[in-house]
Amino acid sequence: MIAWSPDVIAVFMEEEIRARKFPEFVDEARSKNALLLLPHPYFGHRAPEKIAPQCDLIEVVNCRTRETPNRKAAALAEALGKRIFAGTDAHFARSIANAVVEVEDLGSLRASLLSGNIWWATPHITSRWEYGASQFVKAWKRHDLRLAFRLVRSGWTKILGGMRARLTPSRRNARKQRWTSN
Repeated sequence: MIAWSPDVIAVFMEEEIRARKFPEFVDEARSKNALLLLPHPYFGHRAPEKIAPQCDLIEVVNCRTRETPNRKAAALAEALGKRIFAGTDAHFARSIANAVVEVEDLGSLRASLLSGNIWWATPHITSRWEYGASQFVKAWKRHDLRLAFRLVRSGWTKILGGMRARLTPSRRNARKQRWTSN
């Protein structure tokens, strides 16, 4: 069974965790002999430095997160002496294999995660369009018009900014003159 707190994932349990506040969640997970995993600490978390010490493993490669937050996560894990892992954070089937993780076989996955070698091939970072599409799905499911509007506005800003950057100043001026002369 897997339980999830807004900040931490608990694995290797037989019963559901009922606690909803983080300190109680940790206590209950520990009482059920769960491992605690901290996914993408520097993306979507308010205080990863306060949460990370409670966790057994920290995700240092998240395929939906860009390079800087992943590097900060690696530094956090190193500073705390925590085990590390990589994850796809796949929201679509096509992304499931973006991060393939292997662990040394020590007889159980739990033992391997806690004590064995963990390694992964070079991950494939999720494309921006796929990330945006998953956010639109989230907005649709939640009936969140503000999120949908922000995504549309952000997308158009990026598209128009990219088009503007591709035009050299002389081509940009030529287009301006052509558009204003009509």
